[in-house]
Amino acid sequence: VFAKRYTMLSSTNVRMKILKFLLERFRTSCLHVDMHANDLSLCLHVACVSAVLGTFSAGWDESEFSFILQYLDSEFSYGGELQSLLVEGMEIDSDDEEGLLLHEDTLRLRLKLILRSFYWDHSVMCTNFLIHLFHTQYSMEPKVISQLLYLMLGPTCDGQPFSGVSLQNLSTDQKKLLRTRTFHPDWNFPQMVCPLTYYEAKDALEELGQCITVLFNCNKMCKNEVCEIFNHLVGFQHHAAEPLWLIDNIATLLLFTSGEFIKLYLLYLGNIPRLVYNIPSILAAMVVVCDRMDNRLDPTEKQGVGSILDWAFANFSASTSNKTFAINFWQEIFERLEDGDLSGDMLGQVGHHAGNKYAAVFDKDKNNVAAPQNDNEE
Repeated sequence: VFAKRYTMLSSTNVRMKILKFLLERFRTSCLHVDMHANDLSLCLHVACVSAVLGTFSAGWDESEFSFILQYLDSEFSYGGELQSLLVEGMEIDSDDEEGLLLHEDTLRLRLKLILRSFYWDHSVMCTNFLIHLFHTQYSMEPKVISQLLYLMLGPTCDGQPFSGVSLQNLSTDQKKLLRTRTFHPDWNFPQMVCPLTYYEAKDALEELGQCITVLFNCNKMCKNEVCEIFNHLVGFQHHAAEPLWLIDNIATLLLFTSGEFIKLYLLYLGNIPRLVYNIPSILAAMVVVCDRMDNRLDPTEKQGVGSILDWAFANFSASTSNKTFAINFWQEIFERLEDGDLSGDMLGQVGHHAGNKYAAVFDKDKNNVAAPQNDNEE
């Protein structure tokens, strides 16, 4: 903040030179260990520099972003690694163990640490910098953006070596802080593991959902492009009719976004013939996830999954037979109940919600019926 106010009347180039000088003084005075001495030292250096740059650049015009990114590249040489990663791609064959090892070798810890620290954790203008990264600094397709987001914010592998400190001596929050910023992403997690509690789901998928919401709310990002990014993220690839992710994980990620995005994404799926039949499954999975997280279908203080169900039934009846859509949804509900994924209490909530909804419609229609004029009409 001092550097920002001290240099506010200078040109951007001069401001960056002064900031660089101050950062060097801070590094020699406070961070006595070399940046590359161990993993902890690198993590501290990147976090400090990212926090300073994020505050320093708050309010800047996009034309000035290059000065910040050039300094980041000069300090950590991440530009070449990112370019290499984008060229080589980030997809792997989950059945190819050797390919998995080579792939993980490519994803250097420093690259993920820098991307996450600057573009998400410490930048006041993270949305603007993300859009600049996706569309200006590099021209990325939605598929590549989805992979980069997962690299930055997706679930991570456990049991990875970390030098500079013993993880056993750290608190749970400190371990999570280091794990989410420095450990390799677990690309197979959404396809194989389903969180069983709210806290497990929050730990694994909340930040991805938050990032999707941030991009969705940004007026510089096309809404349909965000839906495409989400589609690639959950594994609706090529001409496949089913995703790679477990359907419950897709529902969980959607519930960590916003109600407006959920509605837009369901409409987006409804406009793709090969994917429209996934909508009842996703809605049923939302009910299952709501039950698993010990939430109410219709909470008193906010809109819940029940409001999404009402909206879906009201909107998809126009393009799809309402009878078919309803049958598919209830079939999914009862199949999940038979599999033991849905409790009797949640089934009761769904039935109560549907009963109240249709009762209100029935009462409205009954009130609109004209009163009989004579005994014959009666």
